[in-house]
Amino acid sequence: MKRFLLIIPLLIALISCSVNRYSTTVEDVLHSAGKNRSELKKAIRYFENKGDSLQLNAALFLIENMDEHCYVSVTACDSNKTDIPWNIRDYANFQEAQCAMDSLEKEHGSFMWKLEERREDVNAMSADFLIHNVEDAFSAWQNLPWAKGYSYDIFLKYILPYRGSNEPLPESATWRLEFMEKYKEIASQ
Repeated sequence: MKRFLLIIPLLIALISCSVNRYSTTVEDVLHSAGKNRSELKKAIRYFENKGDSLQLNAALFLIENMDEHCYVSVTACDSNKTDIPWNIRDYANFQEAQCAMDSLEKEHGSFMWKLEERREDVNAMSADFLIHNVEDAFSAWQNLPWAKGYSYDIFLKYILPYRGSNEPLPESATWRLEFMEKYKEIASQ
């Protein structure tokens, strides 16, 4: 009988450790996060403790898709691999940037792009950023006239994402609120 009583807690511990709480994709992303795993897990625990299953699923959705996203920093250089000073953020719009690139090409000949940095979201995303992004996206979805009518699936794909391409992650965790405040007249339509 004593053996039986000792085996029961051991079996419960083994079973609970072997059951994955998240999808295989989320587990894979958490594994690939390395040192940043704790940040992603902190965000997951936050939403688990909050008890909002939609927000938890939204956070898991972002994490599932995080492995595909990164920021890439490149430098323009000529055929001799000499850096050409050019930064897209120096231009107000695409047309200005294109004109500047055309001028540089006339001056330096055709140029190429040299990879300077590749920063994977899975290794850079903080819990604070992820939490704010999910909560602020939900606030926009539930409160702004243009977003209220969209389904949860549309919300996940088009309102929730924290980036549109390979631009750097916003420096502020509250970037969405700052953006909404700056453009509140447009957003409220």
